Amino acid sequence: MFTDYRQDAVTPHASFLALDVLPQAAYRNIGQLLKSYPQVYGPYGFYDALDPATGAVGHRYLALDHGMILAALNNALNAGPLQRRFMNDPVGKAISPYFRAEEMSVTPLNR
Repeated sequence: MFTDYRQDAVTPHASFLALDVLPQAAYRNIGQLLKSYPQVYGPYGFYDALDPATGAVGHRYLALDHGMILAALNNALNAGPLQRRFMNDPVGKAISPYFRAEEMSVTPLNR
């Protein structure tokens, strides 16, 4: 349903990370996740993970997951502030040739 790969666990924050490169598909995926598995969302936000085969939910809230969700939303809504900050840092500048050599499986939207 969500991917061609074997699905032992789905973590909601991964869909938010995709907002920056495939916003419409990521948004649809988040909506489908909530529609198919409403139990993945609790009173304080998304739980850590779920097993799509059984619907079992890991009833844990992880600060890391929620931090990635917030950072991904900020990045998608504000035209890439995380990339800009990273690429303006000396370490980011030093390793940027290695990132440029990477081949991605999706083509990101042009900024």
